[in-house]
Amino acid sequence: MNSRRFLLESLELRQLLAGDVCLASDPIERIAEGESASPAIARVATSGFSATADTLATALPAAAIHPPFILPAFGSDLLAEDANLVAAVRNDALAGVSEGNRSPTLHLFDRQDDDTLVESAAIALQFSPTHVVLTDRLVIAIGSSPDADSTGTQGPRTVLLVVSRDDLADRSTISLDGGLAGIAHHDDRLFVSTYQPPGFPPQLFLPPLPVTATVFDVSGDSISRIASGELPHAITDNAIAGDDLLVVEQIPQTETSGENAPEGTTASSGTPVDSPQHLVRYRIVDDAIVKIATLQLTADSNLQTRISKDGQTAVVFGQHQRLLFPAVVDGPQAGFSVALIDLSDDQPQLFQAVALATRNSQVKVEIGERAVVVADGRNSLLVVDTDQSIDIDAQSRVTRIELPGIPNQTFPGITGVTELSPDRFAIVRQSYTTTSEGDETVARRQAELLTLSLNDHTVLAQEIPSNAVLAVFSPSSAIPTLVGLGPELVAHQAEQIVIGDLDDSGHFNLRASIGLPHVLEIDVDDHRLLLRQIDQLIQYRWDNLDHAIVTPLGEPLPPPSAVDDIIRRNSDARDRYLDVLTNDQVINALGDVRIAELIDAPAGVEIATGGNVLRLTDEALGSEGTFEFQYVLQQGSQRASATVTLTLFRFDDADVRRAVERIVVRTAEDLGVSASEVRVSSQRRFTDIPMPVHHSDRIDNPLGGQFGVVVDVAVGDQLYRYAANFEGDVAQLSSQPLDQVMQLSLKATDVEGNTIESVRTGDEFFLEVSAQDLREFGFGVFAVAFDLPLPINQLELTGEVVLLGKFDDFGDPVTAAGIDEFHALEAMIEHPGTDTQGVVRFGVRAIAGGEVTLALNPAESRGAELLLRGRDDEVSPLEVVFGSLTINIDGIQPTDTDASGAVTPSDALRVINFLGIYGAVDVDDLPALADAAEGEDTELHLRSMRRLDTNADGLISARDALNVINDLARLFSRDDDAAEGESVAAIRSVDAAFAGNVLAGDFLSDDDDDDRFPGRG
Repeated sequence: MNSRRFLLESLELRQLLAGDVCLASDPIERIAEGESASPAIARVATSGFSATADTLATALPAAAIHPPFILPAFGSDLLAEDANLVAAVRNDALAGVSEGNRSPTLHLFDRQDDDTLVESAAIALQFSPTHVVLTDRLVIAIGSSPDADSTGTQGPRTVLLVVSRDDLADRSTISLDGGLAGIAHHDDRLFVSTYQPPGFPPQLFLPPLPVTATVFDVSGDSISRIASGELPHAITDNAIAGDDLLVVEQIPQTETSGENAPEGTTASSGTPVDSPQHLVRYRIVDDAIVKIATLQLTADSNLQTRISKDGQTAVVFGQHQRLLFPAVVDGPQAGFSVALIDLSDDQPQLFQAVALATRNSQVKVEIGERAVVVADGRNSLLVVDTDQSIDIDAQSRVTRIELPGIPNQTFPGITGVTELSPDRFAIVRQSYTTTSEGDETVARRQAELLTLSLNDHTVLAQEIPSNAVLAVFSPSSAIPTLVGLGPELVAHQAEQIVIGDLDDSGHFNLRASIGLPHVLEIDVDDHRLLLRQIDQLIQYRWDNLDHAIVTPLGEPLPPPSAVDDIIRRNSDARDRYLDVLTNDQVINALGDVRIAELIDAPAGVEIATGGNVLRLTDEALGSEGTFEFQYVLQQGSQRASATVTLTLFRFDDADVRRAVERIVVRTAEDLGVSASEVRVSSQRRFTDIPMPVHHSDRIDNPLGGQFGVVVDVAVGDQLYRYAANFEGDVAQLSSQPLDQVMQLSLKATDVEGNTIESVRTGDEFFLEVSAQDLREFGFGVFAVAFDLPLPINQLELTGEVVLLGKFDDFGDPVTAAGIDEFHALEAMIEHPGTDTQGVVRFGVRAIAGGEVTLALNPAESRGAELLLRGRDDEVSPLEVVFGSLTINIDGIQPTDTDASGAVTPSDALRVINFLGIYGAVDVDDLPALADAAEGEDTELHLRSMRRLDTNADGLISARDALNVINDLARLFSRDDDAAEGESVAAIRSVDAAFAGNVLAGDFLSDDDDDDRFPGRG
């Protein structure tokens, strides 16, 4: 069971990052990265490669471990098995567990015939371990210690604890100067790299400089040092081939003098790079590591290297700022290249360079045994043949494969590329879709597994779970390849491992799915799946995935204590998330606590993605009342439950009215006046979000953070601003002299802006609003907000809105009842001063005659601000003169419901028959009655129905019929002598009409037309 692959989870980001890592006895391996004690940077390399992530996401070939010299510590391997010995480290510090100050512990287990694990030793470690290595005779734990060693030497130390497998009590410790950069175990040799931290805070994208490599012989019963040497330059990649270390270094230009550099890249070429990258061969000679040869590379950043298994060839992928080769692919020049290098001699030689003109500056890449696969954007692949046994031109090595898009596809596209076998690659593609749930936009993720065949370049796609890591068995391997979904847009904890087999066609056939509850590391070999949690190991045999074998890893974590929650939540606030864990007594495990289950939760309460909060859906937010349910939290293997009492409520108009009344009473008390002397202006409602703590730059609100209202009131010549919450508290915010500082005017105009004097029924014209700064030395009006209600039985909006000057409006203010919440600001630099500023024109149509009085009103929504240039605070509506306008419309009277030119009993009958069919109807709801009608006739029909609202109150009701009857009575009473007789005649006429027609079934019984809406009975 020497061959295995592992995957571990970043403890800080809660991301499960894929790394295809093999500790096999292949001739070519990489020195693994180290890991510091800080969980914030504990991670492994991803299966993909981001050209903008520098060395943090270096891709891993199938027969390799992590590069060693990257600063410091991006991976750890604390779980290993060899010859039925299982070694696992429990490091509570790396897991974020701080209570108890428990030392890291190395646990050793013997595997039994039934696959159970029996502990043989538990060894306390006095350093922070990041790697465990097993040889035939030794157990080696490797890590770092920030403390001084036994000699008193200060500074970080790299520590190796060596334990004999034959005698677990036989232990020794080796200490090296410097922090641990990385390790690699290759055959009988152990490579350890260390570095001295700089005197300033390190930048994560800069590797340490310099690095010291130490080589140990681990073939016997003890460990012995073979050689050591310093690598003086910044390291971006490296690999091991026998006695050779092949390193990609960043060497200053002054040290190279152009030696062994590709043509066109020397100092004399005119395009030098200050610190170009070099492939350097180091070799173990006696007890030293000696530099043998150097080859300058054309790329200068984001390099990734793979050495062939026989050590004779290398492939280097990278990005360069200046294109040094002609492009072989159409498209923009993104500056990526693939270098094929011959390593058969001591001096590396450039065999061929292939420049890639990618479409995107960010790519994912994997160097495989036969080819380099580059994910270029969301739906395109570049495949570069790297076979150096064939001599073909660079262009012939490149193939672009276009992938079919995902419907409604969004970012991020391809997030991972992994080699499954020499002939096949796995590509993970994701798409985020957004849906609206009420006023919330919810993002969802779709994931696909695409398998690429290098033989015929066919691609097979199938949907996979978006919250999983894959264990893929290829036909050619008994050990599955672990495939992660790649870097996520948001931190996300993988919830399951999906296990399946890849058939010869490339189709992934699901075998099983296993949950990953707080798993820190995944380890697989040809026999089993092994999961490491904080305090236990869980294993599954591949031939029995339904049965889990659980082994404690030291003492279990102290059980968490869940505390009951009492939560009150304003439904209108749309605050969807409930943090029920915030008061629970749990170990500080950096997110390693989550909600595992809900019991008796009401509809609409669910566990949010990530598991650390609850989420309220629209169904829950649409309800009111008190609900009681339980949640179950989990930490490691421990569980606890608590009760949540959730009360959902909302504030209505009555709550607002009572708050305003309290403000009026408080104002009267403060000023010693009667409530009738208090004039109330518009009110700012804060029923869905809390009131701000600072209402303006100069006003602090002591009730800020609470729901309530802010109201301006006037008493005499003084203006006051008050705030009130819904609990009974009132606070005065400010006071100032009341002056009229702004004016909003209204007039009727034609399309050119000329004032019109007369209007007839059917005419279309405009209502123009203008603004003026009334201050003596004012700079002008900056923002306006107002309402303009219309008598809907006499005027209707055409929908035409013409902005004047440089005013820009917000929202859609046009409604059936008039202009509602119109907001606009003038985006000009020059101050207009006290001149009149045209704001907007609204197109209207006269539909009935009579006198019409229109008046501008303050807008009351939040954000409906009145602002003056040169003044920082908001202008109160009480400081504004809101203009009005009276228009006489000649023609049809409001009570002439059939537009016949005369008010008759039939006009009352139209209203009465309408009520008999539909009942009382809001004018705004009339279009809903015509849902089966289409075309211009419907619009005309709707317009005629609006005339039934004869009193313009927005509701067609019996009062509209009474309004017609009263108008009839006034028309028939022309003089005192004939008043009585004509009135009686009119009433009798109406009564006769009612008796003859009210049962006719329609509401236009005076003619043959059926005025019911099509589709209605």
